[in-house]
Amino acid sequence: MGSELAAPGYMHRLREPAAAAMVRDILQRELGAAEYPGDQAADVGRRLGALIEQRLAAEPGWARYKFIANIVLLGAGAGARMGVSSLWDPHADHVVHESLTTPRLRCVAAVFAVCVY
Repeated sequence: MGSELAAPGYMHRLREPAAAAMVRDILQRELGAAEYPGDQAADVGRRLGALIEQRLAAEPGWARYKFIANIVLLGAGAGARMGVSSLWDPHADHVVHESLTTPRLRCVAAVFAVCVY
């Protein structure tokens, strides 16, 4: 008998609505009253991505997931489109999309949760 890991059990699977609520909370808290950062958008995006990844990784039961956050910040009135063509394991891997629109900026976050076997 090997020591192979199986897909996470029901109680340890990522719950997309719960993860989306956590991402939404971080976006609202960090950007709710913010101005578009202009030439600092890349740094702000990296910081937001790190905050999101740390928050989701700290959730009990989600320790076997690797989180990758992609954050796009846009000025007011700008648009963006994001898409995902496939995931590695449709039963264990997940993707969460959230966006925040204020009068001054728009933020789109895509968070990939990949289960580590």
